[in-house]
Amino acid sequence: MNGVMKILNTSKNTIYIEELDLYLPFTNEPQFLETDSLKRSRSLRNAIIQGILEVIEYNPNERIEASVVYLHKTHNPQKQEEPAKSEEIQEEPEETILNSATNNIEVKFHGIFFDGGGYAKVNRNLVQKLSQAGIKIKVDPKHCQNELTEKELAPIKKLMQTSLSKNHISIDSVIPSFGEYSSSKYPILYTTVESYTIPKQFIECCQFYREIHVTSPFAKSILEQYVKDKPIYVIPAGSDPELYCEYGPKFDFKPNIKNFVFLSVFGWSYRKGYDVLLKAYFEEFSASEDVSLLIASRYQNGTSRFHKEKIKDDINKIVKEFPNKDLPHVVRYSQMISEYQMPQLYRSAHCFVLPSRGESSCLTSPEASLCGLPVIMTNVSGQCVPSGTRIDTVNGAQKIGDITTEDYVISHTGEARKVTHKFTRQYSGNILRIKSYGNDDLLITHEHPVLVEDPTSNIQNFIPAKEIKKGDYLVYPRNFRYHRSMISLSDFIKETQQIEKIDGGWKLRHENRRKGALSVSEVSKIIGVAPWKLYHYLKHNKIDDTNIQKINHYIASHGEINKPPVRISDRIELDYEFGILGGFYLSESSTRVDTTTFHLNLNEDAYARQISDIIKRKFDLDCVFIKNSTRHTLDVKVYSTLFRIIFEGLFGKICDNKSPGILTFYNCREFQKGLLVGQLQGDGCRRSSYWDISTTSPHIAVGVRRSFMHFDIPTTIKSRVRKNRRKSYEVRVSSKYAEMLDQWMNTAHGPKKYHFHFILMGSDNICFPVRSVTEEKYTGELSNLEIEGDNSYIANGVSVHNCMYLREDNAFLVDMDYLEEIKQGQMHLHYWNNQKFPALKERKVIEQLRQHMRYVFNNIEKAKEKNKNLQKLIKQNFTWTHTANAAIERLKEIKGTL
Repeated sequence: MNGVMKILNTSKNTIYIEELDLYLPFTNEPQFLETDSLKRSRSLRNAIIQGILEVIEYNPNERIEASVVYLHKTHNPQKQEEPAKSEEIQEEPEETILNSATNNIEVKFHGIFFDGGGYAKVNRNLVQKLSQAGIKIKVDPKHCQNELTEKELAPIKKLMQTSLSKNHISIDSVIPSFGEYSSSKYPILYTTVESYTIPKQFIECCQFYREIHVTSPFAKSILEQYVKDKPIYVIPAGSDPELYCEYGPKFDFKPNIKNFVFLSVFGWSYRKGYDVLLKAYFEEFSASEDVSLLIASRYQNGTSRFHKEKIKDDINKIVKEFPNKDLPHVVRYSQMISEYQMPQLYRSAHCFVLPSRGESSCLTSPEASLCGLPVIMTNVSGQCVPSGTRIDTVNGAQKIGDITTEDYVISHTGEARKVTHKFTRQYSGNILRIKSYGNDDLLITHEHPVLVEDPTSNIQNFIPAKEIKKGDYLVYPRNFRYHRSMISLSDFIKETQQIEKIDGGWKLRHENRRKGALSVSEVSKIIGVAPWKLYHYLKHNKIDDTNIQKINHYIASHGEINKPPVRISDRIELDYEFGILGGFYLSESSTRVDTTTFHLNLNEDAYARQISDIIKRKFDLDCVFIKNSTRHTLDVKVYSTLFRIIFEGLFGKICDNKSPGILTFYNCREFQKGLLVGQLQGDGCRRSSYWDISTTSPHIAVGVRRSFMHFDIPTTIKSRVRKNRRKSYEVRVSSKYAEMLDQWMNTAHGPKKYHFHFILMGSDNICFPVRSVTEEKYTGELSNLEIEGDNSYIANGVSVHNCMYLREDNAFLVDMDYLEEIKQGQMHLHYWNNQKFPALKERKVIEQLRQHMRYVFNNIEKAKEKNKNLQKLIKQNFTWTHTANAAIERLKEIKGTL
């Protein structure tokens, strides 16, 4: 057959050859192609070479036909065998059951259905799931080019034929537009938001709908700032774990890509951050490394030469910024990929990376994760509480804005957990204020999970803050107990305060004065250097010969220094007496270079003698009493540098930053009792119905609460601002528990007055009832924490949970820098002009992305282990069944009102 080939479409998809404007439908019947078509279309030749189009008959005398067939045979893609699965039993999440719909619900669903984009994918999967659940669905497709196979088209075409009554509900799954509005008794808009502001057209279109559904909590938090009079619900987008899985065939690229592949899948636009991706990749890797960056992207869903050249030109602009570097390998793939082929594309890579500007809930990252790829993305959502919120840490309480990855915070179970990451951004909008008995108010975003407990069943659940109401019980843990009865002082003595050896054979020992040994203060006086500078010199061995001669001359002229040595054991027992001394130190002390002073009232002789006696027994040190009748003060002074070092190391130095720290975790009841008695004697006050301990240190306040937990004594913490504008914290013990403290303090009190009976004590928690939940405007910084092993922490005495989908324990996140207004044309959608998106321009963004890509490249197995956490999260919360169930429950509620 001269000039004509017979081919068979084996792709199970309708293939569109753009250069020829030719459609090749999927059928079981052979089709005919003219030889000239092969000459004019590279896409057609590639389809035959790759085996997408099978050649049934051709003319071997035609050079172009013979060449294409030959290339197909030599191409010979090897089938990927499914790797042997481990015999180790993997714990799989239980399969979610699709809910059943009742009450004859009818829905007309309008939107894009036939292209390969995200909106169409969501719409197709959602309507099919809703139909399976028993909802009567009519598909009203928006006009677009068909990119689906016949198999994918069939169920949608069937739903297009459905007839509905006048009582149907309409859902417009679109970006809001005046031309898209559907009329019905109950119109719903289903959309998404990926910027930090909303265009005017978007807001105006929302007024045509009864309610709005969005794909993520982030989208909801932004939209609520602009649309005040419409209810907004989160119906999260999902994935198909059966289609997207790790085992199966892979895409085969010709020419071959390198052995390690970073993959990025997106619609080509500035918002997707291709500039950040390319710059980080070009800076971090070189041509000599066995790595490729595969960019699967189409510009405006087109595959013509114009659309491909647009992508090529944008890439070349970035390439020109590296004129003197041999750049690493980059591959761009701009062809349409059907959904059933997408898993093959993901499996051909090793890591998915997308530093997008404003991606809050994309479909590609969970799909890639399910196919086994570690995920690198921008963190642009999930911030929950103002940066001034008090967070419980091992050392006390810190503002969340001041917490670093060196800190350990307390989880909702009372365990100390390391902070692995902190996220911060600017926010202006509505926020909730939750007032509860026993704690300061908690400001928190609407979707952030908070732990509540049902006191009748003791069942606990993390629920969105917006669902909390008056009378609910918020939870604070009780179990802060480590079994330890001794502490090592050497753990608390800093490196600059250790024994140092200096030329001449003598040693400098802090307060441990033996023959030929001097204290730090004495040496500093001899050589005329301040003590803190002397520490620096010792650390860096910077004492010169002249100073050594001065010291040796002093020793020679004074002979032996007749001062008794101070022998302090490295091990100190955590007993009642040491606890009392620690309590007095926290409430009444100050320190200098070699002096610790306990500041008492002139009439507190008994306390002074108590402190002096304990110090003599524990440390063999004598105290000096200094009375001042004018000021009505009594100071107890301890002249010992080592004593100061020990107590500053254990309890801190500056008044507002003192803390009992980790000692409050130790399960030494006598020590904990002594610590509390010492603070009650120093900063305590007995009122008519309660005891108060007042302190300017939030660390002490939180530590006191933890110490009381060892005796099952509930406390409340309230902050207030004094007249001198200093903030103080009052830790209160009331009711029958105050009478327990009376026994500790050997005091008698008047008539019993019981308060705080509303605080409930559970086996593992204290429960504080909610007084009110109100909404208010907030402008400022919001923060959130990633916690190792358990993404929960205590905020203002309340257990809250990290609310992010992508987290530090399941993905590699790039922090956003600041927000900027997008210029005209950058987003290729006119109504997004001047809206605010993450800039991703600061150097830290590139550096962080580089570090993540390098780490995954060097540690792919560790990165895959982290991805298993994300896979589990997706299967438990983000499948299409979860999406449908969320929609079904809301549709049932709506049907009940019609």
